[in-house]
Amino acid sequence: KHQLSVGKPHNLEAKSRIQTQLSFILQTNEGSQVHMAERFTGSRNYKRSCVYCRSIGVTTNSGRTVETQWKCEQCAVALCIGKRNCFTLFHENLTKNSQE
Repeated sequence: KHQLSVGKPHNLEAKSRIQTQLSFILQTNEGSQVHMAERFTGSRNYKRSCVYCRSIGVTTNSGRTVETQWKCEQCAVALCIGKRNCFTLFHENLTKNSQE
């Protein structure tokens, strides 16, 4: 039998992948800034709509907006962390737009 621990990475590779998703170095004309993901404070179940998912039209299977417990502490916007990793996609888009 295999026992799985709920809510935790099952191997070191997954743990490393999650840790790298929690920070992003944003390069701008003014220099670089480290943006860190943090959970919303307050209730453990507090969630908000993911800004990036909403901007590109991603919804759940039932058609609702995608909700997340995570935000960027610098930008103060709700962003998913996981398979889609909107945290990184949002910041890559910011970097691209600031260089144009």
